[in-house]
Amino acid sequence: MKYVPPLNDAEIQTLHEMHRYHPSKRARMRAHSFLLSHPGVSMPHIARMHQADRRSVSCWIDRWHRRGFVGFYDQPGAGRPPRLSMDEQHKVQQYRLGAFPNSQSKNFIAPPLGALQFSVSNAAAQGRERSERPLQGPVRP
Repeated sequence: MKYVPPLNDAEIQTLHEMHRYHPSKRARMRAHSFLLSHPGVSMPHIARMHQADRRSVSCWIDRWHRRGFVGFYDQPGAGRPPRLSMDEQHKVQQYRLGAFPNSQSKNFIAPPLGALQFSVSNAAAQGRERSERPLQGPVRP
């Protein structure tokens, strides 16, 4: 069974601080997992507590061995790729700023992204080739 290696007092204090105050929910969860594993709580028990797979907990421990505290953070590129290209995201941002000049105020409620995608796609449809992917709908590889 894989466990976290013995931790010194500074590491334990840092893990407690991460568990309480870190802005990333995943980093807080991983710090809590290490605090539990340090006294000997098993990986399957930690996985059940956090509703994660046992292999995920094992990967967290492996990343701790390789990278230390930096291993708690997700790497760029994790998750689903964006539906809009960078150029399309820029067009949506420009549209929002142009159509809603007061969008920087606190009380501004943005329209749904789907409506903005539709507007941008109508404006861009004339200059776009058919071979490019549409702005809406699922992204297929």
